[in-house]
Amino acid sequence: MGVAPTVAKRTKIVIPDAIGFGQSDKPLLEEVVLVGHDMGQTTALELMTRHDEGKLSFKIRHAILMNGSTLWDMVKLIPLQTEMLARPDKASTEHLDFKKFGERIRGSYGTDVSDEVINAQTAQVFAKNGDLVISQIMRYALEREEFYDRWVGTFAHFRTAPLSLYWGAKDPVAKIAMAERIKTWNPAMDYYPIESASHWPMIETPAIIADAILTRLPLYK
Repeated sequence: MGVAPTVAKRTKIVIPDAIGFGQSDKPLLEEVVLVGHDMGQTTALELMTRHDEGKLSFKIRHAILMNGSTLWDMVKLIPLQTEMLARPDKASTEHLDFKKFGERIRGSYGTDVSDEVINAQTAQVFAKNGDLVISQIMRYALEREEFYDRWVGTFAHFRTAPLSLYWGAKDPVAKIAMAERIKTWNPAMDYYPIESASHWPMIETPAIIADAILTRLPLYK
């Protein structure tokens, strides 16, 4: 029996699988259609910035961004965000209340949403004790203030690939005014306000978002 199985009988072990080694995926990407929402919007903007700087190993053929609060100066935090950001920057020792957390997620919707959807989203947060670290994870939002000029500058100046913006018009946090402001900075960008969606267009209007992605794929074969 090897070292890891033997030690694992007595204690918990963590073995990192570094990118490119072992069982990690090796997608060997050359070209992508980049899609980002919320935290993913901010992550996508960093990738787009590096694309402009010539620092990516792959080419962004098209960027599709949805609702997100990278424009930190326009954010109106909902109670869930306020509560999480007020917590210490460390893992909690006490579990959050599942039902209460779910109701806080409901507050990010500006449209009617079923209990089934809320419970599914909440379960994803709570999986494998995720609720103990969610307040730490949500501190990524503070980086939007720290790197505001870098990421907002990409919204305004990104020209190395087409950019499309799909925005739920009823979003109570990342309000439609954000999208309208971004459009004034980048008039060449495709802009699609979605009147029947709020913060979660990929959940509220999945057909629209799926079509947005699929219709662009043939352009880059």
